[in-house]
Amino acid sequence: MPVTIDHLRVSDMRALHQIHVSPSALSVVTAVCSGAWFLAVNVWSVTGSHSKDGWNETPLLWLLLLCLAPLVCAVTGGLLLYERRRLGGSPTVLEWCALVAGAIPVVIAALFLLMNLTQ
Repeated sequence: MPVTIDHLRVSDMRALHQIHVSPSALSVVTAVCSGAWFLAVNVWSVTGSHSKDGWNETPLLWLLLLCLAPLVCAVTGGLLLYERRRLGGSPTVLEWCALVAGAIPVVIAALFLLMNLTQ
């Protein structure tokens, strides 16, 4: 049987459904990512207060964390809810805490983006 692109897509989708991640691991990743974002905000605020535009003095690593951590929090939070629903239970108290901690960077980044897009 010849291998076609459509066949590869179906097999890849089947493989994706077989990958399962522990909700506990996802909650840890979400909480750590949120903590890294808060640390990046703190570094940006300290280093940006000494420069003219507020960005030049901030190291690239912290700027990347500042920009990418909300996306990672949103993805891992969504995966956490999906895996918990797939397992048939409701999120535990620690998972809810991780979801709230992960939602804060997402909401603040979304508001900041909307404020800049509407100017």
